[in-house]
Amino acid sequence: MNPDSNIKFLERVAARKSALRAELVKSDDNGLLSVTDDILYGTITEDLKDEFLNGFEKSLVYSLNNKDVCAVLFTWYFSGDATGEAVASALGHFNTTGDFSRKRHDREVFPIIEMEVKSWTTFAENISSIPVERVFNEWAEVMNFDLETALEESLDAYKFYLYLMAYMETHIFQTSIEVMCRIDSSLLDEIKRQKNQFWITMTSYPRGMVPVLHL
Repeated sequence: MNPDSNIKFLERVAARKSALRAELVKSDDNGLLSVTDDILYGTITEDLKDEFLNGFEKSLVYSLNNKDVCAVLFTWYFSGDATGEAVASALGHFNTTGDFSRKRHDREVFPIIEMEVKSWTTFAENISSIPVERVFNEWAEVMNFDLETALEESLDAYKFYLYLMAYMETHIFQTSIEVMCRIDSSLLDEIKRQKNQFWITMTSYPRGMVPVLHL
C-alpha cells in the first residue's frame, strides 16, 4: 500500500465526515443524527469489516490474475430505500492523475473526496462485492421515509436527509480505507510488482469515484 496516499485519503474522508456532522448538528431537532450513529456503529461490527476485507481481497486476486486490470470500482445505489450490495467491476483502462475533483458545488462547505477521472473502460463486471446494504437497509427501515415526501415537507428537511445519507456513505468510505490496512501485504506486493499503478475506488452511483487504495 502507498502509505502517503492512504493517509491522504483517510484524512480527506474524516474531514468530510466531520464537516457533514457539524452541519447536521445545527438542525438535528429530532435526534436523527444520534440514531444514525447508533446504526452505523451497531451494524459495522468486526464481522462486517471482515466481509469487507474478503470482498476487497477477492477483487485484488482477480486483478492479479488478469494483468490488463488496472483498477477496481465498487458501486452501489442508495436513495433512501432498500438497496443491494456494492458490486465490483474490474477496469482495463483508468485515466487519472489522482487529484481530487473540483466539480462538486459544495466543495467550499464539505472537503472533496471524489477523484478526477478523465476516462475508464470496464474489463469485467461482478468480480466481487461488499455488503454495504446491511448498513443502508437498517437505516432505511428505522427512518421509514422517502426523499419525495421529505421534499414535499420542506427543502430543509430534504437537505437534512441528503446530508444524513452522505454522512453514512462517508463512514462507509472511512471504514473501507481502514480495512485496507488489514490486507495481506504479500498480495499487495504482488500487485505492485505486476502493475505500474493500481486503484480501488468506490461510488454511490451516480456520484464520483472515491479512492480507498492506491498502489
